[in-house]
Amino acid sequence: AKMAAPDSEAVCVVAAARAVGAFAGETGDATLREALAEAKAVDHLLSCVPAANSSDPSGPSAGSDSDADVDAAANATGEQVGADPDGDDEGDDVDNADSSVSEVLRALKTIVETTGDGMDPLLKPICEPQALRCLRALAGQAGAAGRRRA
Repeated sequence: AKMAAPDSEAVCVVAAARAVGAFAGETGDATLREALAEAKAVDHLLSCVPAANSSDPSGPSAGSDSDADVDAAANATGEQVGADPDGDDEGDDVDNADSSVSEVLRALKTIVETTGDGMDPLLKPICEPQALRCLRALAGQAGAAGRRRA
């Protein structure tokens, strides 16, 4: 998880995000999830989201829904976050920031969609006000960029 840091190379962030998503997801178990929580894997992933340095002072609205925030951010960044159209993640270009952010969002989306033992400690950092602001800002930026291109 320490491979995922704001100053890490994109290929390292992608690898870490894919590993965290796999270990935290449906194929993982409580032991793997506990290890991820102790390593602060989700915090490391969140530190790679560009809006993490957002100075937006407004907190999350009452009744914030982390699932909706992660989904909005993931969907707003485009097809990269969804399933690979070829069904093959091998050989993807992972040498750019967009790829790393997409993989981080994919891992976060996996975490919020997964149920089972050991998920609560992984979800907690995503539900923090700063993380929610960050995800909302990213979704807003991506949505605005998409509207400009249209």
